[in-house]
Amino acid sequence: MSKMIEQLQRVLSKMPLLVRFLVKCRNQANKVIGYHICYDHLASVNGEELLAEKIIQVGAQTIIDVGANKGDWAALFISSKEWKGRIFMIEPGLFAYNKLLSRFKDDKRAVAFNIGSADYSGYATFYEEESGGEKSSFVQVQTVTAKARKDVQILTLDDFALQNDLKDIDLLKIDCEGWDFNVIRGASGLLKDGKIK
Repeated sequence: MSKMIEQLQRVLSKMPLLVRFLVKCRNQANKVIGYHICYDHLASVNGEELLAEKIIQVGAQTIIDVGANKGDWAALFISSKEWKGRIFMIEPGLFAYNKLLSRFKDDKRAVAFNIGSADYSGYATFYEEESGGEKSSFVQVQTVTAKARKDVQILTLDDFALQNDLKDIDLLKIDCEGWDFNVIRGASGLLKDGKIK
């Protein structure tokens, strides 16, 4: 029985319209499940606001936000007048990167980079949703309707830290839509040396 199901799945996987439909169904199912377990994009509801307050209280100075999108996470820190640290926002999407530049242009605590991160330094294809959608990713199946942008620069976090003279990282936040483990592997040197708190 399981062999027949697997064969059927392989046949169905060759139908692009069906695959698009199933990805949309999966995304909607994830949202419904997320709301059921109290996951929400509102920082005041999902606990991110409280977490940011605690991070500020303990005196975190250096934060890296990989997959910063339009900067909602960074804004939790930048909106705090008492926070004196810096947040380094890594965002490969052009639309979202430009939003970061305009949103934080007057605050030296926020620094944006139009690059991606992975387990190697070089270039990769990035699939960017219209208007900087939150499902933009280096993983095509995460967002079937996105446009491919070739030759997007990527750096390992080890190389990024070296290039930006970051000795210690108080917080590393990663939200890369299925690419997260690649980012973590690219920080293997930082992790091995205990540079990420």
